[in-house]
Amino acid sequence: MTALYEYMECRDLRHAWARDDDEFIAEKGRVREFSRVLVCMRCGTTRRDDFRVIHQHRTHLIHRVGARYRYAPGYQIKGGVKIEEMRWSLFNKVLTLVKR
Repeated sequence: MTALYEYMECRDLRHAWARDDDEFIAEKGRVREFSRVLVCMRCGTTRRDDFRVIHQHRTHLIHRVGARYRYAPGYQIKGGVKIEEMRWSLFNKVLTLVKR
């Protein structure tokens, strides 16, 4: 159960992302693809979002084509836990502390 609470804020509130790096692929002077790398300021998990840029008739469409995560050691829980179960468990832990 300790693993459940180790990254409690990120599990409950979601990650606090900060931009870390950007990579661009240009062709004939136009950006065709780019990636954005984000890092969670709390747990260190990284996320890489990949985008494709489509240039059409003076407009630019940007499509996210994928996202990859590299989780902090111990972040993933084997078998998974539903967010509702995690929040209920957290609520019960707080109740126990309040009753002391």
